[in-house]
Amino acid sequence: MVGRFATNDKWACGKLTLNADHTFHQEISKGCGANHVDINGKWSVDRHGGSVVTISLTPFLGRNPDTGEVESFGFSYFTVNRLKWGPVRIVIDPDAGTSYDKQ
Repeated sequence: MVGRFATNDKWACGKLTLNADHTFHQEISKGCGANHVDINGKWSVDRHGGSVVTISLTPFLGRNPDTGEVESFGFSYFTVNRLKWGPVRIVIDPDAGTSYDKQ
């Protein structure tokens, strides 16, 4: 899981760096503009059987559903996809197709 991840969708662009010491740095800019918000935190991985993996990020920057603005959430859990034919993907919103893909 250690490494750099990126997202780029119609709402925002972002970078997520997972470090080996289980710390992370996240930066996100609404509308992929020059002004970004960043945050540091801790991450952990949980395995639920053979193929289901979730990642916990504490805290996490995301989209406030009411205002559409970048907001800091106390914690978040996301599914991790490790497909043989694609990148490692941290799925943020499966309905909207939003994810962080490993670079």
